[in-house]
Amino acid sequence: MENNNNEVLLRKFIGNNYDKITTRMFNIPGFFFTSFYMFYRKMYLYGVVVFLIEFSLSNLLNNIYFSLIINILVGIFVNKIYVSFAKNKINKIMLDNKGNEEEINKKCEQVGGTSIAGIFIGLLIDIVISAILMFVLISVFGFQSNSFYSISSFVEENEEDDIEFYTDEEEYTPGVYNGGLYFSADVIIGDEFEVTVPTAFENNSSDSQLMYEYSSGNEIFNKCILYFEVVEDYTDSSDLINQMSVYHKENNATEAKSEIINNVNWNWFSFTNDIGKYYYYATTKDNRVYLLNYEVQQSTDSNCETYRTEILNSIKSK
Repeated sequence: MENNNNEVLLRKFIGNNYDKITTRMFNIPGFFFTSFYMFYRKMYLYGVVVFLIEFSLSNLLNNIYFSLIINILVGIFVNKIYVSFAKNKINKIMLDNKGNEEEINKKCEQVGGTSIAGIFIGLLIDIVISAILMFVLISVFGFQSNSFYSISSFVEENEEDDIEFYTDEEEYTPGVYNGGLYFSADVIIGDEFEVTVPTAFENNSSDSQLMYEYSSGNEIFNKCILYFEVVEDYTDSSDLINQMSVYHKENNATEAKSEIINNVNWNWFSFTNDIGKYYYYATTKDNRVYLLNYEVQQSTDSNCETYRTEILNSIKSK
């Protein structure tokens, strides 16, 4: 009788899809939704653990296959984990409500089952954890945005670099480089310059910004990234590059140089840090400064430098 009673309580606790969860080897919703499925089933701690694993893999290894493996593992094991989780909860409910069968049944239904609200609670937890982890990464490793985006672009892209953003407009003086830049969204880069990028690069561009990214291998910092956009509050590319090279002397910045390629007069310099090497090329056209940032991270293959030369040699003013 006790075993039958335990099965009844387990059925009450699990609720919807009891038969599927207790008999099937693979959970399809668990495969697709991983941590959110666990939040839906009120397994908040398990959901947080899975989210932390997924967050770590996506940000440190940046490999889609590792993420797929996590999805498969969750699909395979989540039913067994959930049944074990349910039994532990039921045992605790029984210990806390000895002899009160009505209360035990009620608690099993309340504590178990599913919760749409749990999904939103899980989403909020994930957002808070992401913010904390990104803050720790930035504080410890100095990760910041890679292309001096506007503040909104920084939130969307979240790339790494030593270039800072201004969060307080009072710190920013137009025409004076002090570690950060603003970019214009008013110019369509493709209308001003012809740029050929190797097919190995992934295109993440918008009208006002060319952004291409190439990844090599599974190591951390395995990318080379290209940004090309218009800088606000500057009209002389030589002045901007000179200021930037002086500012980044502590990062072994080179002296500002000038080079003409395809009748485009580039002013440029480079610097290095723990993440990799950064090249900044600027040119002036119609009293606007166009800045090309090319990042070569430390674990990239030799193709990155070859691609940098190819891209520069392809750029022509229209």
